[in-house]
Amino acid sequence: MNTGNAETRLESLGFRVGYSLVEKVARDMPRLATELDTMKFICKEFWTNAFGKQVDNLRTNHQLFYMSFTVALLGLKKT
Repeated sequence: MNTGNAETRLESLGFRVGYSLVEKVARDMPRLATELDTMKFICKEFWTNAFGKQVDNLRTNHQLFYMSFTVALLGLKKT
C-alpha cells in the first residue's frame, strides 16, 4: 500500500470520527458565538469526551494559531 494513500485514509478516518464526536457532544448545547467559546468547548467538553481529561495546556501565538498539549495522552508518559 502506498504510504501517502494510507496517511490520507487515516486522516480522513480521524476527521470523520472527530466530527461525529463533536456533533454528539455539542448536540444539546447552544451555538458557540465566539472563538473563545469554541476553544473552551474544545478544551473542556470535547477533549474530556475524547480523551477522558481536559487539555493540560493551551497556547496561542496571537495570530489565530492554537496548540493544545496533553502530556499523558493515551498512555504516553512525559520522560
